[in-house]
Amino acid sequence: MIREPDAIAHLDGSEVALWWRQVPPWRGRKTGYLGRLSFRTVAEGVALLRAAEERLRAEWCEAAIAPIDGSTWQPYRAVIDPGTAPSFALEPITPPHHPAALAQGGFMPCLTYRSALCDVVTRRDPPADVWRDRFTQNGITINALDCDRLSDRLPPIHHLIHAAFAETPLFTPLPYPDFEQQYHALLPYLRPDLIRVALDQGRVVGLVWAFPDWCDRTGNTVVLKTVARWPGWAYGGLGRVLVADCHRVAAQLGYGRIIHGLMRDRNPSQAISRRYAQPHPLRRYALFAKVFDQVQRQDLSFGSS
Repeated sequence: MIREPDAIAHLDGSEVALWWRQVPPWRGRKTGYLGRLSFRTVAEGVALLRAAEERLRAEWCEAAIAPIDGSTWQPYRAVIDPGTAPSFALEPITPPHHPAALAQGGFMPCLTYRSALCDVVTRRDPPADVWRDRFTQNGITINALDCDRLSDRLPPIHHLIHAAFAETPLFTPLPYPDFEQQYHALLPYLRPDLIRVALDQGRVVGLVWAFPDWCDRTGNTVVLKTVARWPGWAYGGLGRVLVADCHRVAAQLGYGRIIHGLMRDRNPSQAISRRYAQPHPLRRYALFAKVFDQVQRQDLSFGSS
């Protein structure tokens, strides 16, 4: 279930949704989220953001982050480098004047992301084969998601994702019924062979969630959206093996392109992606933050995290 905003601000036909309840603090400060941004010009956007800031200040917030629709389980991030490639499935699409309005409104990039394109799907990562052999010897198996047993598989996948991403900036738990609803909505678009699940004595310890790009009318593209493994040294390297497995299956199925989607900068997933993808990003994105107290703001160093 999408969490409804705590308030909606309107200004001369522009609109922004605000959340401040159940929002994690940003660098120790009470924080509000701004999302569902709708404005026609940079000037309108700056005025709207100022009005939203005043409302958040009234709720004792010390900072704001935008654009984010209530949590990272919903659409978030603004496109800051659009590139030339068409958009892909589940990618955020934002008008080019949104980042300009955020910048003029005093917001600065606080988290940056990128997507990358692999157009040689058969490219190999030989060390991943070594890791695969080690995991196999330790009894870990990798298989396609069994959609006939989805009701059995989703609860441990929910548990895995929460464990794997618990330390990710701005991550908040999602109750299982809402998680189940989100993933069931995607079922008509999935190809189970592309979703690779690692099991250790029956326990889900790793996952690659990939799916055909339904925005590509040629049917030639896969979007690799999520790589997760259980925390701890025992499963180090498992993400690399899962990505290699996904690429292998995609090649067998006849796909010609894989998009590594929406990776946070300096995240280990980017190190894996570089073994397959083109060196220049397909597209870049950012979340923007503003600290309201001008004195305290000086001690923050915004940038990639």
